[in-house]
Amino acid sequence: MELLSQLSLMKALNKITDMIFIVEVEEQDLIRYVFANEATDIGSWFSPEQVVGKTIEEVFQNDYEMGNFILEKYQQVIQQRQSITYQHILSALDGKMLYTETKLDPLINEEGKLTHIIAVVRDMTEFIQRQREIQEKNALLEEIEYHYDSIIEHNTDAVWFMGKDGELVRVNKTFRNLLGASTDIELRELEEICIKVFEPEELEKIRSHHNKVMHGQPQEYESYFVYENGERIDVRIKTVPVYIHGEVQGLYGFAKDITEQKRVEKELRESEERYRSLFHYNKDAVWSLDLEANFTSANPAFENILRMSPDIVCELNLKDFQDKMITPFEDGLKYFEEVLQGKSIEYDFPMYRVDGEIVHLKITNVPIYVDGIITGVYGIGKDATEEFNAEEALRESEQRYRLIADNMNDLIVVYNLEGTVSYASPSYERVLGVKPEEYVGQHAACFIHEEDIPYVLSQFAEAIQQQSSFTIEFRKRTKAGGYLYFETLNMPVWNDEGELKEYVGVSRNITDRKCAEIALRESEERYRLIAENSYDLIRVINADQEIVYTSPSYQTVLGFTPEDMLEQDLFQQMHPEDVERIKRKLEDLISTHEPQVVEFRRKHKDGRWLWLESIGTLVSDKEGNTKHTVIVSRNISERKKTEELLKRAEKLAVIGQLSAAVAHEIRNPLTSVKGFIQLKEESIGTEIKDLLFSEIEQIERVVNEFLSFAKPQVPNYKQVDISMVAQQTLTIIEKQAIYKQIQLQTHLEKNLPAVFCDEQKIKQVLFNVIKNAMESMENKGKLFVQTQIRDAYVVIKVKDEGCGITKEKLSRLGEPFYSNKEKGTGLGLMVCFKIIEEHKGRIEVDSAVEKGTTVTIHLPIEGMHSIREN
Repeated sequence: MELLSQLSLMKALNKITDMIFIVEVEEQDLIRYVFANEATDIGSWFSPEQVVGKTIEEVFQNDYEMGNFILEKYQQVIQQRQSITYQHILSALDGKMLYTETKLDPLINEEGKLTHIIAVVRDMTEFIQRQREIQEKNALLEEIEYHYDSIIEHNTDAVWFMGKDGELVRVNKTFRNLLGASTDIELRELEEICIKVFEPEELEKIRSHHNKVMHGQPQEYESYFVYENGERIDVRIKTVPVYIHGEVQGLYGFAKDITEQKRVEKELRESEERYRSLFHYNKDAVWSLDLEANFTSANPAFENILRMSPDIVCELNLKDFQDKMITPFEDGLKYFEEVLQGKSIEYDFPMYRVDGEIVHLKITNVPIYVDGIITGVYGIGKDATEEFNAEEALRESEQRYRLIADNMNDLIVVYNLEGTVSYASPSYERVLGVKPEEYVGQHAACFIHEEDIPYVLSQFAEAIQQQSSFTIEFRKRTKAGGYLYFETLNMPVWNDEGELKEYVGVSRNITDRKCAEIALRESEERYRLIAENSYDLIRVINADQEIVYTSPSYQTVLGFTPEDMLEQDLFQQMHPEDVERIKRKLEDLISTHEPQVVEFRRKHKDGRWLWLESIGTLVSDKEGNTKHTVIVSRNISERKKTEELLKRAEKLAVIGQLSAAVAHEIRNPLTSVKGFIQLKEESIGTEIKDLLFSEIEQIERVVNEFLSFAKPQVPNYKQVDISMVAQQTLTIIEKQAIYKQIQLQTHLEKNLPAVFCDEQKIKQVLFNVIKNAMESMENKGKLFVQTQIRDAYVVIKVKDEGCGITKEKLSRLGEPFYSNKEKGTGLGLMVCFKIIEEHKGRIEVDSAVEKGTTVTIHLPIEGMHSIREN
């Protein structure tokens, strides 16, 4: 029997995934391996055959340092006579490194001598790797956060984030500078400054746009505000919604100071208006001549000054005015020829009107260029007495127009309704490396990126149809072959008849802004991808311990949506016994700035408790101020169960050895006592004899329970009808139930699948369970026994109406020497658990105080093959 027990123990140890060694401590503390389970061969370290029977020096004869280290640990256990635990890195034969945790437990015999040491070596490699992965993820998240902050804080545009409630959450330095506010002003004071500097109608407009953004509609518009000194600042504002889990949680705003741009645009419009007025609305006569000096155009003022209609003038040649010229005709022809040479000439030219009156004209002639070629001459004639001031103003206007067009960095282009360019500013050469004359005459889209051309043309066509201005963004090719981003405002130009004639486009280089936007989108996308696809639970809390982000994995693991988690308190749903410990860890995290690890229980949405392992890490800004705390949690419930099972297996192994020793030591003297009582039966007396035999029987029952646990009998497995076994057990106990006035109720299903089991052991379990149920009811009550099939198990249910068991005691059922009964040992129920586990089944106990207890036994139907192997 002892050999069978050792074989069963060895088989059980071989099933454990941890490496287990048993060494024997011989004379003079000589340590020799006597057992190694099969797990020691994992990772090509040592097979049991290479270890058993050898001393530590012999096993590690090729690795003196390792052998000496292990020998010191074993000698430490021998000297201290108590368990120790240590961690070490092992190098397997295949070259892999194993991170291990080893526990050495001494075994001391009855004489107090340390005879053996049990070593349990656990592979912690995977756990260490997981820790490193978490650290790498935290580092990546910190880098993304840093990039995100950098993009906002170093943006040349004013940037702000407004929460769903309409309050400012964050602004960058440019925002403060734009409002003239210092860096130490609080956000609430900034809101008050905004209310002061913006006009009421502008504030109302901004709020209206913000309301649209909060409904998912991005907005772009212009506004202005006024400093206390009266200076007006124009801004272009773009606001976009911030989506979190599909819902708008706030908005980001970007504001660009366009005060200078507005000033330039205003001057350009004024110049263009003056240019238009120069011909159509000017009171001075304006005309044009071709290369043969034929009149090709004349404005209405020509008739007012010279009393000749433009229609008649356009049929004449310069020679036809010879008789009306006071100045010699040759001088006028000389001026004309000089202009054809590319000169602009101003001269006084008196002449007769058609009615014979003399008019003194101050004439300006300029050549007409088309594609760089002179095609004619423009002439402007003013009354000499009234024209001086107007002429001076015209020169200044022309000077300003030319200065703006020639020196601004924005690209200015004029193109007709077919898209053909008629003018390009000198800035094209500075920005794109393209000379204006290379662009004039080509289609306006010739330098635009081919992917952007369809969009640009569609916007152009729509603007022509609506006769409106339009703003677009696109990429333009430089002469070097690269591309730059531009934002272009295209404004329509009408002729004298009010017909749309052409468009003027003003383009601003926004490449830096676009690159920043693209980088920001990519950074946000990477951050969102990590957070929303991780199986770990990720939570971010701010400095006030308010939850600001919860990953979608919370719904997968705990059943709560991220929105539910954001509404909960930080410590809500945590086990009350763990809350204080978690708070201390948070305090340590804040005070030390070192990551903290804590294990705790958290309630699932369905009410059950899960074990989580959390790592908290602080996220600080450049000044070292804590901005957020990132908490990454992992479900370790299965690991906790495994650890509990391992502890229980180790405890049962020790109890088995103890049980065998105790039973052996009690049974021998008990036999002698029993024989002595029988020998002295007549002198003792019947009453004392019966009392002694009753107590001895109680001792024998305890001894038998010890032996049944320590030295299990050879099982007799066969196909058994569980309903029949239950009926036979009830027949045995029926009389005792009638005596205690307990009513037995049964529902035993017929034709249940046969279970491959040891019939006597199952009867033993049923007898113990039913007997415990009857004892819990004292007198009277109902006892219900049921058999049924559930999934892949045959189920036996025993339900009583007894006193019940508290939750605290319920968790300890099955532990050795723990019992609810006054004279109980706790071994009976422990043996029951052991028998059912040997049959690959399980026992579940559900109880309520003063209501009763239900014991449910599950026996597998398909368990024949696995039980035979066992």
